[in-house]
Amino acid sequence: MTQRGNVAALGEELAQAVELIMRPDTTQQSRMEAYMACERFKEESPLCAQVGLYLASGQQFGQNVKHFGLQLMEYTIKFKWNSISHEEKLFIKENAMKLLHFGVGPAEDVSLAHLKDAVSRIIVEMIKREWPQQWTTLLSELSDACNKGEPQTELVLLVFLRLVEDVALLQTIESNQRRKDMYQALTNNMNDIFEFFQRLIELHVTKFREATAVGNFQKANAHGRVVEVVLLTLTGFVEWVSMNHITSNNCKLLQILCILLNDKAVECNAAECLSQITNRKGQVKERKPLLMLFGEEPMRYIFTASQTLPDAASATALEQNHNFLKKLLNMLSGLAQQIVILWGKEDGNIQRPPNFEIFLECLLLLASHHSL
Repeated sequence: MTQRGNVAALGEELAQAVELIMRPDTTQQSRMEAYMACERFKEESPLCAQVGLYLASGQQFGQNVKHFGLQLMEYTIKFKWNSISHEEKLFIKENAMKLLHFGVGPAEDVSLAHLKDAVSRIIVEMIKREWPQQWTTLLSELSDACNKGEPQTELVLLVFLRLVEDVALLQTIESNQRRKDMYQALTNNMNDIFEFFQRLIELHVTKFREATAVGNFQKANAHGRVVEVVLLTLTGFVEWVSMNHITSNNCKLLQILCILLNDKAVECNAAECLSQITNRKGQVKERKPLLMLFGEEPMRYIFTASQTLPDAASATALEQNHNFLKKLLNMLSGLAQQIVILWGKEDGNIQRPPNFEIFLECLLLLASHHSL
């Protein structure tokens, strides 16, 4: 039997085992035997990645089988990368990027979240072993993938989110040298990364509004989902990057985030992102740019957002509105802390900010909320 035929045969056997495990009427004994067979294959087979790709990309397989296929690919990268050949590494890398370029499914389809997360994990595990030294074209490849549509853009953003979690936030990389290398690579490319995020927000907010205006709500949901994930990903960056990246281009990013506080589709994500920024610690010179939020236009958007009412009387709408207002209050609380620290500093040059009365009115509005 050829290797391709062998891969297909093994794939079909494993697909049956996965389906057996997931069936509710399977006996405990049969489920355990099927599970152990899958685990043995994962640990012992030299065809782990090839069979994983066969399962992940096979249109005839359901979500459970596809997910297991992606797990096989991830396992190979995490635990066998140093022992496999250069050709096999290239095979995994090329086909993982093909999965990214092809996309898992519509960006707005939340039922595919586990598959999207699994694809992003595969890319990130390769990045942790190859970038930047062996994968100099990574950022341009990810940028190119975004040109193919919303599903691919969502996956790229999930890659950035998981990468920054592993490198900077959770610091889950065992090798300190590898973590330092990737941290430095992220820092060196941060200008381009932030411009990329900002460009995506502007593009997809515009397309979201255009699609909503003509009643194409499916397309609007796809663009809305991309904006949601950009903001989620940004939130992972803004708490540790240099303030220069956040305040570049005359604080354009902060202005965009304030505008999005009044957009129901992404208001919570925008408020969370702003909250991470306003609650940052640091020296006076790093905190001072945040005073731009007291400008007339940003404060007007913040004040309008503080008056937001739920869309309907349903429990879901009320909860969403409540969560948003809590995030907004957390953002304003951070801004208040910045004022406490900055007021009177630099030999008294920093005094009462403009529109301070509007800021206080926002706090009073939220303090008089009926839930208190």
